[in-house]
Amino acid sequence: MSEKNIEQEIREMESEVDNIEIDEEVNEENIEAVEAPAETNEFEEKYLRLLADFDNLKRNNAKDVMNAKNNGKIEVFRELVDVLDNFERSMQYDPGTEDYAKGISMVHTQLVDKLAAVGLEKVTSEGEMDANIHQAVMVDSVEDMEDDHIIETLQHGYKLEDRLIRPAMVKVNKK
Repeated sequence: MSEKNIEQEIREMESEVDNIEIDEEVNEENIEAVEAPAETNEFEEKYLRLLADFDNLKRNNAKDVMNAKNNGKIEVFRELVDVLDNFERSMQYDPGTEDYAKGISMVHTQLVDKLAAVGLEKVTSEGEMDANIHQAVMVDSVEDMEDDHIIETLQHGYKLEDRLIRPAMVKVNKK
């Protein structure tokens, strides 16, 4: 049963309970002696069952969301394990050799490609600073450059689709 169906059925039951006629002669003295109509007990049981179904649905939805997140992580890590393997192979060469530099460059390219395939992209760090995607951590003065333009990118920023993961740290021009 979907959440909307459960909520609709609860509203209908509450409406039916509101429409049940109650004997007006009931007062505080004899209220304990009056038994609730069987119809009321039936609605109460149905209401409690629906409430339990709704709680189960919410719990199952939370589990489904957690499973989807974990499955997404698994897919990303499957891609990154290949990069890790190639990185370890590159480390077999002596640092400073041409083979070592070539291997590290290839691993870097492979990592960038794999991350781009899952939607990660670098934040552009050229031109005017945008406080939404850049974080100015240094200021310098350059004569032939306009104010608030980026002089240098100190650390790249990244976005996943339209969501900023990390702002780019930049040096900005101020006169």
